[in-house]
Amino acid sequence: MRKFKFLLLCCSALSVSATPSFAQDSQASASAEQDYYSRNKYVAVTDRVQEAFDPVEMNWGAFVAQPEFNVGVTSDSNLFASETNEESDIVTHIGAGLDVRSNWSQNELGFSVAGRQNEYADFSNESNFGFRSKLRGRLDVSRTLSVRGEAIYEDNTEDRTLIANSTANVEPIQFGVAGGTIGADYQNDRTRLSAQVSIADRNFDDGRDAAGAEFDQDFRDHTTTTSTVYASYALTPNIAAFAQATATNLDYDIETVSGGTVSNRDSSGYNLQGGVDFELSSLLRGRVGIGYLENDRDDENLQDIDGVTVDGQVQWFPSQIVTVTFDASRRVEDQGLIEAPNAIATRFGLRADYELRRNVILSAAGLLGELDFDDDARSDDFTELSLSATYKLNRRVHLDAFARNIERDSDGFLNNVGQPFQKNVIGVGLSLYPY
Repeated sequence: MRKFKFLLLCCSALSVSATPSFAQDSQASASAEQDYYSRNKYVAVTDRVQEAFDPVEMNWGAFVAQPEFNVGVTSDSNLFASETNEESDIVTHIGAGLDVRSNWSQNELGFSVAGRQNEYADFSNESNFGFRSKLRGRLDVSRTLSVRGEAIYEDNTEDRTLIANSTANVEPIQFGVAGGTIGADYQNDRTRLSAQVSIADRNFDDGRDAAGAEFDQDFRDHTTTTSTVYASYALTPNIAAFAQATATNLDYDIETVSGGTVSNRDSSGYNLQGGVDFELSSLLRGRVGIGYLENDRDDENLQDIDGVTVDGQVQWFPSQIVTVTFDASRRVEDQGLIEAPNAIATRFGLRADYELRRNVILSAAGLLGELDFDDDARSDDFTELSLSATYKLNRRVHLDAFARNIERDSDGFLNNVGQPFQKNVIGVGLSLYPY
């Protein structure tokens, strides 16, 4: 609670230091007054275009491209997120990325790729390489209807702070994600409709301990299928009401054995929400939804989950150079444990961004969260506080720095995994845009 109060003080300080009298950026024109879904009265600090300092895209005929190279150094005070075995290390990050998109007046095609090598100075077993790629496209069938799709492939490494990444593993768990989404969007005056289906297949590599024994992770391999239908009606040019229904199916590759009992971890569920999205003259913009969720297990020995669901983000613009963002969510998540497959994750976030100068942005952020596991087997509380700064030297060189404090407290019989911990992470990074 002391840390959360500290966060509020940081955000307040940023607000007070801003110029109290201002004229908000506005890109709306008279012809757009009847655009019932225009949400551009205010410009967030991190979204503001600074032509003298923002990277310039490369023109490739019918396409534009944005390459990026980055390098950074991070100091981690508790590398293994452990309560009893705190080890510090220095990590060097080297990465590159490329985003390409079409510049056509209609339809769109694009792709992006990025990779990063993380090298640990003392604990070389922790070194890893991450890769992600995406192919995306949109077909404008008419002025009001479009169809879109994307395909993704990622090769990732689990962070040591995640509960499933046991400290007994001499290397962090590697996993891959492959999948795609197809959807359609319709908008006509006051009405918006959309529908989409997403599939993601996750495959986890096995871990090992210091003696070379294998930590089998095959029980975590699964495919998630998510279907969403969304409908919105604009009550005024500034407020729209919406309803959303999401159905989710988790299909695990194998059954698991825990305590001599075979368990089927497959599940299906739904999430129903209603809410509003808005941009008000009172300097507020956002989207807030609340509803009901239910998650049913195929195995009758596992407890079903139901309750309130929340998903929202609200931005406040106290001045032209300050943006304050509030986030809240409550949903069911798989934590990668055999004993307690799912947990209800509740998160509240607060962030303030302050434009000290056109090319210097200071930020303070905080996160409070809770994980409630199946059958009250365990409950975790976690907090994260951070300060960061971005200095855009010019269009080609950007400098970033951050300091972050992360803590987790656990209560329950699953304390053999995901120990309580506290850690501090400090880092600096340099982003280069060659064009």
